[in-house]
Amino acid sequence: MISPENQPRRKVESRLPTNSGLFRMIVYQSDAGNQDIALIKGILTNGESVPVRIHTECLAGDAFGSKLCECGPRLEESLDYIKESQRGIVIYLRDREGRGIVQESSTLCLPPEERHYQRATEILDDLGVKREE
Repeated sequence: MISPENQPRRKVESRLPTNSGLFRMIVYQSDAGNQDIALIKGILTNGESVPVRIHTECLAGDAFGSKLCECGPRLEESLDYIKESQRGIVIYLRDREGRGIVQESSTLCLPPEERHYQRATEILDDLGVKREE
């Protein structure tokens, strides 16, 4: 279970035009200050499977196109897939660096990456998306 101070809560919702089409964007924020983003296309709760990508923030790859990782291209591929599918979700988890840059970051004395997806699970619950049984 996620601690109350890390519980993501809807803060802002808007439309976001991207190279992969128009998405609904919901920014989540916890009392601890974590901010995560859900990019949504189409209807999510009609009983059909929903494509979901959980993407951890990678400034170097996502914004600057670093060749040390494949984060940026993977994010773009996910958005394009959702565009083609006409529905889906990208959960963009902030406050951590992508795995491709971690090895390089070790020379900068940054801590090794730890992946925790509980906030993503909480966001999917908030959106009404449930795991297939």
